[in-house]
Amino acid sequence: MTKSVPDAATWAAATFAASALPDRRLHERLVRYGGAQAQEPAATTSAVCKGDSAAREGAYRFLENGRVRPEGIEAGPVAKAKADCAGRNVVLMIQDTTSASVKYRPLADEIKSPGSPTGFMVHTTLAVDGDSGYPIGILDQQRWIRPPKALKEKVRDESASLKESARWQSAAERAKEVLAGGDAPFTGRIVSVADREADIYSLLRWHIDEHVGFVIRSKHNRAQADTAGLRIWDSMDGFLLLGTREFTIPQRGGQGVSTSQKEREPRPKRTAQTELWVCGQISIVDPKDEGKAISVNAILVREVNPPAGAEALQWRLLTDQPVETIQDVLRVVGYYEQRWTIEDFHKIWKTGCRVESRPLQDPETVERMLVITAAIGVRLIQLHRLVNAADDDQSCDEVLEEDEWSCLWATTEPKAPLPSSPPSAPWAFRAIAKLGGWYDTKKTNRVGWQTVWRGWFKLRTQCAEGGATRAFFHPIFRSQFNGAHGPGGIGRCRTLCAPRGPAASQRSRKTALRSAPAVADERTSVYMTGFFVSYRSRFPVSGRAEGPAAPSLMSCAPRSSRR
Repeated sequence: MTKSVPDAATWAAATFAASALPDRRLHERLVRYGGAQAQEPAATTSAVCKGDSAAREGAYRFLENGRVRPEGIEAGPVAKAKADCAGRNVVLMIQDTTSASVKYRPLADEIKSPGSPTGFMVHTTLAVDGDSGYPIGILDQQRWIRPPKALKEKVRDESASLKESARWQSAAERAKEVLAGGDAPFTGRIVSVADREADIYSLLRWHIDEHVGFVIRSKHNRAQADTAGLRIWDSMDGFLLLGTREFTIPQRGGQGVSTSQKEREPRPKRTAQTELWVCGQISIVDPKDEGKAISVNAILVREVNPPAGAEALQWRLLTDQPVETIQDVLRVVGYYEQRWTIEDFHKIWKTGCRVESRPLQDPETVERMLVITAAIGVRLIQLHRLVNAADDDQSCDEVLEEDEWSCLWATTEPKAPLPSSPPSAPWAFRAIAKLGGWYDTKKTNRVGWQTVWRGWFKLRTQCAEGGATRAFFHPIFRSQFNGAHGPGGIGRCRTLCAPRGPAASQRSRKTALRSAPAVADERTSVYMTGFFVSYRSRFPVSGRAEGPAAPSLMSCAPRSSRR
């Protein structure tokens, strides 16, 4: 079974497999560096190289290599996202824009412009499963540095294709081309989702002409056709109340005027009770040609009785999706509600990978780092969603290997016997969160992504360096082993499996002992990798004894030694 969260090296090999680079050597270097950075997303390039000067030099040479185009690196994650869309009913193409500042001060001073960030503008199109809300991957990402103000004034008088607002349609075109093109086109429904900035008449018409679904929040109170001057918002207000819905509005931090975005106040997390008003089909007049119009469906989502001092939630949504029944309306509103996913992605990407804290000195070097870390950001948000959306009926072996969940149990449940079958996924994710320092003080049962990643990294480290040893010395297994093979069972194991050869260093013995709990004694300096190979061949498990459930910790054997 393919695991939902593979290890970093496996993930990097799959994610960058289709990256278009000049030669095989550069591709191998991308996979190695991408895997190392994915293992520790917030670490610097030097830190992920673990003191290996050759690896460090190779990583920086790759990032600074003018032959490596950012678009070539990006081809891999985009192809992986398309492949992961296969078999899904609905894929949402969610768009949003953010900024990524540069750390190196001389470069920041060189590219800064009034009203612009000291770095890149980034416009992302993220594929999200329309049924489950699971983030699939990046279908398109545009990165650019805003021109000086004088040049921007000139662009306003030129073709619309040169304007920054054109990114919405160009991103939708490229994302559709990714999904619908190639040898294995996506056969499900495609729906674009965007906020008010995408309320552009030409973009709405493009979706209708290209038969691409859309849910876009209205920004302009546009004129309606054949209504004697009536505006579309007038038709939405109070037309037909179809039902109610409760929303959880996520927390949002404040934003100062120093960035390219408008100043905004922080917003605490809260629950909103809303009414769903449906207008049905309305005709919107082309602002450049009053003789032309397009027909769309309109929904108004309006909060009732908001808390004192809080701005009431109000969404005016334009869509081509059906809105005849309450189920139709809830589906469309649910699609727009998933727009918060891309805000979460941008936050996780920029803070989790510290993309704005890397003092790279060249714009193209920065851009290459942005592309690599954006793929890692997708991995982070996927793990976060898996943790907080796990089904109680889901088994943890769908997301963890046997050795991983066995070591996790031995670490977090040292006094309990190992279960005969894999525990539930929610248990596994809560246990991983506890490794990261999580404690549900607010009784929300929600885990933050940073805590999840700390716990995940710690679990991977334990499995790689000493998880099998810890599982072997679990008290339940120790007593069972001695009962089956006599009081000297563990002592005999030392004779069978004592480290030999160059690998049998004193350091490996100390590592094994350090990973084991306090019940280990002086007889326990055994090399666990060798032990599990020898134990399985010399003492095969023939069946379960009567009485209490007997744990099967043989799953903690290294993968290379499994049979």
